[in-house]
Amino acid sequence: MLQNFSIARRITLVLGLMMVAMVAVACLSLANFSSVAKQMTEVAEAQVERIALSQRWDANIREAVARWSSVSLAPDADLFNATKEKALAISTDTTRVQKRFSEIESTPEGLELGKELGASRALWLAERDKVRAAIEAGNQDVARTLGRGSFESVSQAYLAVSARHAEYQVGRAKSFAAQANASARVQMAWLAGLTVFCLLASIGLGVAFARSLTRPLEYAMRVTDRIAKGDLTESIQIHGRDEAARMLTALSTMQGRLREVVGQITETTGSIGTASAEIATGNQDLSGRTEQTAGNLQQAASSLEQLTGTVGQTADSARTANQLAASASSAAERGGAVVA
Repeated sequence: MLQNFSIARRITLVLGLMMVAMVAVACLSLANFSSVAKQMTEVAEAQVERIALSQRWDANIREAVARWSSVSLAPDADLFNATKEKALAISTDTTRVQKRFSEIESTPEGLELGKELGASRALWLAERDKVRAAIEAGNQDVARTLGRGSFESVSQAYLAVSARHAEYQVGRAKSFAAQANASARVQMAWLAGLTVFCLLASIGLGVAFARSLTRPLEYAMRVTDRIAKGDLTESIQIHGRDEAARMLTALSTMQGRLREVVGQITETTGSIGTASAEIATGNQDLSGRTEQTAGNLQQAASSLEQLTGTVGQTADSARTANQLAASASSAAERGGAVVA
């Protein structure tokens, strides 16, 4: 598929995908960390408020118990009047704390502790009112008895529940911190996994990109070597529309042209061979005829020699005949003379 794109587009595509992956990882990481940070902030703020309220409630309880215990054990009108206004202010503030707790508490255990603390407070307020009524009525002995008896027992139970409630809120904060750390580790693991995935994807994409470049070039080198060795029979496989494909197309065209040229050369060589054979045959025929002509010339020369010899002999015979004729004429003349 990558071979359908040019090298420049492939480089742009690979770099673009890698940049998109990095941006996506960064955005997702920021989004997740922002979400986790927001949740942790909300939880921390709520828990900080709960811890502050629990400590405030516990401090109010301890101060109220201390004040009313002192009043019950040492009943005195002046001390009572000095303590009553502050104790009532503490009670009012504790009521506000209790109401706020009922609004923000969400866990079952926290709600249960809140109910238990409210019930303990109700018992304690009932015993406190008994102490106050005894002091206001001037029954100091009853106030002391309550201070050493039921009021003290209820106060200790109230303090114990308040301590457990405060410890629960502190433990809850630690639990939230542990959850936050675990969530942060999960987010880090998720981010690391996503980063590794993007890294592996980038490596895979880079390998695919490199192969899309090297394989066609290696194939082109093999084709070039084959053509250089004179093998023009194998067809060239072309895939894609990139620069390598265009180069292979050019090589295929060159191979076809070379095949045509070689074919023409082979055909021309065959024609030259045929003409050479015909010329050789003509030369052989001409040689035979030349030899035959030479033989005829030799025979003619022999005949001429014979004719020359015959002519010579005829000339000799003619000379001889001429001499004989001359001799005969002389003899005749001499014979005529003799006759005369």
